[in-house]
Parts: sequence; C-alpha cells; structure tokens
Amino acid sequence: NDSDLIGTHARLQLSLNLSDFMAGDGKDVTNPGLDLADFMGIINLIPGKVIEFREGKFAVIALQNGSTYEVAVETAVAPDSMIELAVRPEDIRLAPLKPEATNKARIADRTFLGNVMEYVVSLDDGTPLRVQANPRDEFAVGEAVEVIFDTMHATVFDIGAGGGSGSRT
Repeated sequence: NDSDLIGTHARLQLSLNLSDFMAGDGKDVTNPGLDLADFMGIINLIPGKVIEFREGKFAVIALQNGSTYEVAVETAVAPDSMIELAVRPEDIRLAPLKPEATNKARIADRTFLGNVMEYVVSLDDGTPLRVQANPRDEFAVGEAVEVIFDTMHATVFDIGAGGGSGSRT
C-alpha cells in the first residue's frame, strides 16, 4: 500500500517497500517498533471525518468541533471515513480569541525555547496540541485562544473506524 513506500517514486520503481525490506534484508538494521510519529517527528493528529471528496484530490473534512477545511489528499478518501489531520507544531498559529472563532482552545502550558515559544493547548473538545510560535506572540497559561491550521501543510490519514488523536513525538 502507499504508506509502505518511501518517497513518491513508485511508478519509477525508485521506492522501497518498507514492510518487505524490514522482513527481509533490513531485519538486522530496522526497528519494527517505530510508529508513524517516530518517522515524522513531532506532529499533532486531530480526529475528524471526510464530508466530501472533490475532483482534483481535495477532501472537505470536519473536525470533532464541527469546523471544516478543504485539504489536499494523495489518494481518494470516501465520505464518512474517519481521518486524522496531521499538522506540525510550526504550522499552527494562535490568535487572540474572537467570538466567531470555530477552533477555540486554552493554553495549558508554555515553554520558551529561545527561537520559539512552545505551547501545549487543549481544543474545546479536549484534543491536546503542541504549537510552536514566535516568542513575541505571547499567551498566558489559562488564556483562551483561537487555533488556526495551515492546511496547505497538513496531511490527511485515513484511519477507518478506529485510531487515536493528539500530539505525538
């Protein structure tokens, strides 16, 4: 399946089927205990559902709080499929809360890392997210904020009927 391929060069036969490699020649140098988050680094996985698949490889998805987004997808996803929207911490923006905001969150923790301020926020549905922001954009622990996703840099994972959510490292 596509998730077993490295890169996008399958048609040119320049890719490697990881499952086959790990079971064969790579069994002494690979770790089958690594999961997707280990491979991708720090990501936030936000649960949702596909509302509509549009021609041109776009899906309209709804998050658990009802907010909707149009996101580019690599393969067709069926309406009503359960998905996880993968968004890196640097592709999420925090803003002062406005009454019309659909993605409301509360700052649970913050850590100054020198070049970025890392926040842990909790969406109004309880989903935790890690956000890396400019240290000049300061929000206090406990403050209500709006969360804005950069869906141009998001990835949709079709998880079917199950799966988890939240921030993973």
